[in-house]
Amino acid sequence: MKTFAIRMMMAVFAAAFLAASVSVFPLFYQKKENKKREIPVFKSSSKQLRAENLVDFIRDRHFQLTVKKVDLQRNFLFLELSQERVKEPLMYQEILALLKAAFTETENIDQVRLFVHRNDGADFLLTATREEFNRDPGQKRAEKQPPEKYLKSMFHVITSPE
Repeated sequence: MKTFAIRMMMAVFAAAFLAASVSVFPLFYQKKENKKREIPVFKSSSKQLRAENLVDFIRDRHFQLTVKKVDLQRNFLFLELSQERVKEPLMYQEILALLKAAFTETENIDQVRLFVHRNDGADFLLTATREEFNRDPGQKRAEKQPPEKYLKSMFHVITSPE
C-alpha cells in the first residue's frame, strides 16, 4: 500500500510538472519583434474602425484633451478636440499617439483630420494620411524630434491667427 501511495504521488507530481512546463514553454520562444506586441484577449481582434467600436477606440486613448466631436466616414476619421486644461507638450503627444493608433491599430483608416481648439486661440487643423505616416517607418524620426515639430514636418497643419 505504501509503494502505491508513493507511485501515485510521483505520477501526480510528474503530471503537474509536465502541465506547468507545457504552459510556460511558448513564453521562452517568442520572437524579439513580438515582445512588444499586444494580443487582444477579451476584445475582438478586428482592425476595422466602425461606428460600433468608435467609442471604445476613442475611450482607450485615455485622452486628457476634451473630445468635442467625432465623425467616421468609411476610411476618414474626423475629431474636434479642445486643449482646455492640457499643457501644450502633452497636447502634441496625445495627438501623435492618436494618429499612431489610427494608422497602426486599424486597417481601414486612410485619413485623419483633427481640429484642435487651443487655449491661446491659435486653433489648428491637422490633416494626416496613412501614406504620410508610412514615410517614417517605425517612427524613427518621431523619437528624435519633439512631437510638435514632428507633426508639423510630417503632416499638413493649418494654424489660425491668434
